[in-house]
Amino acid sequence: MTLIFFAPIFILFEVIQLIVAERFIGVKQIKSEMHPLESGINAPDWLAALWLASISLYLLYMFALMLNPWGGMQGFIMLFVSLVGVALRRTMGVKWALVIMTIEGAVRMGLLANLLISAIFHDSLFSQWSLQ
Repeated sequence: MTLIFFAPIFILFEVIQLIVAERFIGVKQIKSEMHPLESGINAPDWLAALWLASISLYLLYMFALMLNPWGGMQGFIMLFVSLVGVALRRTMGVKWALVIMTIEGAVRMGLLANLLISAIFHDSLFSQWSLQ
């Protein structure tokens, strides 16, 4: 149950991830036809490590949600969308990466918001807490 209340943190992470992705592989970079890795702009190693750790934690969170009776379906759909998104970004290239990431992020944020809103407004969740 407490997993559900971590949703705002991961919604914020999704927003930050989309902002950074737009800066890194945005319209300007696509128009210049330069691959982001060839631009010479590299983040510090500690930032890359922090980003990978955050994504790993996010995937672990989705898997834990999938095993939770309250968020099982949302966790499954989020994992599925993430895997499909990775496959599409790999096959469609840099020009479509930002579009795919935006759709992926919107779906995951929507599912997290749905989960959070249903947890807040669903009466049986709070009645269970009063029994403990």
